[in-house]
Amino acid sequence: MNKIIYLFFILFIFGNFGETNCQTFNVPPNQYSEAIQLLALTKGPSYNAVCTWLTCAPLNDGSGNYTVTTINLSLINGIKSAFLDIDFSVFVNVTSIKLGQGIYPSKLFDSLTKLTSLTVLDIDTFNSTYTDSLLVMPKTMYQIKILNIGTKLGINFFNSPAYYVSLSNGLPGYQLPSTFTPDFPVNENLLFLDLPVRPGSGFPSNIGSALKNLKNLQLYIQNGKFDSSYTDFDFPVFATPFSNLTKLSIQFINFDRILNLAYPYQSWPFPSNLLSVSNSLNEFYIYNNGFNKSLTESYLDFSFVKVDNFTVIFSGGDNRYFSPLESCNYLRCSTKPCLKLPPNTRLSLNWCYLNISTFDFKNVSKIQLNNNRLHQTFPVEIFNFDQENFYIDISNNNFTGTVAQEFCYLKIGNFYFGNNDFTNVPTCFSCLGTRYFGAYEPLYVSVNPYGSNFPEYGTTCNTFNFTNQFNNVAKTDGSTVLTIYGNDFGWFIKDPLYLRVGIPNKYLLIYVPMGIGRGEQASGFFPNDRYLSFNYTYEEPVITSFSYNSTRYPKLLIGGTGFNFIGGNNVSIDGVVYSFSQANRNQYNGSIFPTVSMNNFPNGNKFTVSINVSGNQSKNVTFYLDSSSGGGSTTSSSTTTSGSTTTTTTSGSTTTTTSTPTTGSTTAPGSQTTSSKSSSIDDPSDHPSSSSIVKASLFSFIYLIVSIIII
Repeated sequence: MNKIIYLFFILFIFGNFGETNCQTFNVPPNQYSEAIQLLALTKGPSYNAVCTWLTCAPLNDGSGNYTVTTINLSLINGIKSAFLDIDFSVFVNVTSIKLGQGIYPSKLFDSLTKLTSLTVLDIDTFNSTYTDSLLVMPKTMYQIKILNIGTKLGINFFNSPAYYVSLSNGLPGYQLPSTFTPDFPVNENLLFLDLPVRPGSGFPSNIGSALKNLKNLQLYIQNGKFDSSYTDFDFPVFATPFSNLTKLSIQFINFDRILNLAYPYQSWPFPSNLLSVSNSLNEFYIYNNGFNKSLTESYLDFSFVKVDNFTVIFSGGDNRYFSPLESCNYLRCSTKPCLKLPPNTRLSLNWCYLNISTFDFKNVSKIQLNNNRLHQTFPVEIFNFDQENFYIDISNNNFTGTVAQEFCYLKIGNFYFGNNDFTNVPTCFSCLGTRYFGAYEPLYVSVNPYGSNFPEYGTTCNTFNFTNQFNNVAKTDGSTVLTIYGNDFGWFIKDPLYLRVGIPNKYLLIYVPMGIGRGEQASGFFPNDRYLSFNYTYEEPVITSFSYNSTRYPKLLIGGTGFNFIGGNNVSIDGVVYSFSQANRNQYNGSIFPTVSMNNFPNGNKFTVSINVSGNQSKNVTFYLDSSSGGGSTTSSSTTTSGSTTTTTTSGSTTTTTSTPTTGSTTAPGSQTTSSKSSSIDDPSDHPSSSSIVKASLFSFIYLIVSIIII
C-alpha cells in the first residue's frame, strides 16, 4: 500500500510540473522573442520566464519543446499603457488571448488568419486598422469580446464561426459595414451580438438577412453629446427582419457614471418598424432616454406577439434625476391604453415617471413598477389579480391611499408594496402585523412606518372567520378536495393536518386521504395561535354494477363507490359474507373481487349483494345473470340498474368454474359490463413469487460481496 501511495505522489508531482512549469524548457525561437517583448511591455524587462506568465504545453513533435497555448496579460508594476507591435501569428497553437485595460495590440487582427487553434479573443481595446479582405477568422473561434473598438470593421469580421460577439463601446474611427453584399455568405453560427452605434458608425440595414440564426441583439446607442464633435445620426433601420431573433435590447448611452453627470442627448421618434424586427421576438428591452413620442400619437402595440411569457422592460435609468419628465416619454399618450400587450406578458417599468392610469395591464401576469415616483392612488382596475400566480411589485413609488384588497389574495412572495405613501391597509394585513411577514418586511408590506393602521404585531381580529356551510362528504378513494371559504385567516397554516391554503384569505382546501368512516378531522394553527378543526365524513357505499366471466381471473367483479381503499371489503351475497379485495383506483377501475373461494356461486340466475364499509351498510342490490347483452337487476328499493354477465356457454345458460382467486392478478376485463366476451387469463402460477425473487437477489448480492473480499 505504501509503495502505491509513493508512486501516486511521484506521478502527481511530475504531472503538474510538466504541465505548467516549462520555464526551464525551450519554446520555439520565434515565439520566445515575441513573448519576451510581450512580458517586457506589460510587466517589465526582468520578466523573461515565458511559461511562468504564459500558459504552455508540450509540442507533439517529440522534441521536448513547449509551445504557448494561452496569453492572458494585464499591466502591473505601475505601467499605464502598452502598445504591442507584436506579431501574434507566431503563436500558432494559442487557444485564448486575453488582454486587459491599457494594452493596445496593433497587429492582432492581421495575425488572426494564422491562429488556427484560437477559440477565445477577449481584449479591452482595439483601435488599429487591418485589411478586412485578408481576414479569415479561425474555424475554432467561438467567442469574441472587445470592450472598446475604434476601427472600421468589414464584412469578413462578421463571417466568423463564433457564436458570441460582443463589442461594447465605439471609439472615434469605429465603423460598421454599410451593407452586407449579395456575395456575403449567410452566417448561421452567430447567436449573440452586442454592437455600439455612434456618430459616423453607420449601420447595415440588411443585417437581418445576413445573420440568419441570430437570437440576441444588444444595441448600445451612443447618443450622449459628450463634446462639441458630436453630430446627429440616424437611428438604425431594419430593412429586413430577422428570422430567429428572440431578444432585442436597446441601451442609450448618454450618462457618465464615473462623474455622475448627465449630458444633453439626441432623441428619435419611436421607429414604427422596430416592433416588427422579428416574428420570433419574446424579449424587448429599452434602457435610458433616447426615444420620444407626442401625447397625441397612438399607443405602442405589442399585441401581435404570439409567444408565451413575452418579456418587456422599459427603464428611464441613468437620467432619472436629471430629466425625469423625459424618462420613458415614448410610453405616454392621452387616450387609454398607452400600451397594448399580448396575454401573459411580463413587464418591468422602472424610473419611468408616468400616470399609469392611462395603461391597461390586464394581460400582464408579472409586473414590476419600481422607482417611478407615481404620485397617485393605486389604480387597481387596470390589473388582473385573478390570474394564477399573478405577481406584482409596486415598491419604492409614491402611491397614496389604501392598499387594494386584492393584495390579500396573492401568494406570499408574489406581491411587494413597501416604501410607498399608503396610509391604510386591508384587515387581512392589519390583523396579522408586519412581523408576520418576517424577512419580507419592510420592502414587502411596509406602508407608513409611523402610522398605527399597520401594527408590528397582530391582534384579535373580528373579521377572521370561516363559513359553517361546506360540502363535508368525501370519497373513500382519496380523490376529494373539500373547499372551506373564510376571511382574513392569513397565508400560512402551522402544523396542518390535511389542510392547505387555496387562495390566501379567501378559502382553504382539505386534501382528504383515502379512508372510511365518519367524524374525521382536518386541522391546523392560524394567526395568533388559533387552533381550528374541520369535520368531514366519508361517503356511504353504493353498489352499481357487476361483471362475471367463468373463464377469467377474477371471475366476479363488483363495481360501485364508497368501497374500502385502505383494507379489505366484506360483501354479502345471498346472505353469505365473503372477503373481497381492497379497492384500487388503478386496478379494475376500482372494482373489487373475492379473495376466498365461492364454490356455490352462482346458484341460479340471480343474486343479491350488499357491502358493509366501517359500519356503513349499502342497500341490497339484486343482479340477474343473463347471457344477453344488457341484462338487468333490481334493488330492494325497486330502483333498476343495469348489469350484465359474460358466459362461456350457449343457449343462455351460465357455467361456473370453481377457483381460488389470487389478489396479485392485474388482468382486467374489457369493461365492467360485457356481453359474450372473455378476457385473457393471467395465471399467477406462471410467474415467480415475490419471495423467490427476493431470495435470488439476496444470494447474488452475497456472492458479489464475497468475490470483492477475496479479490
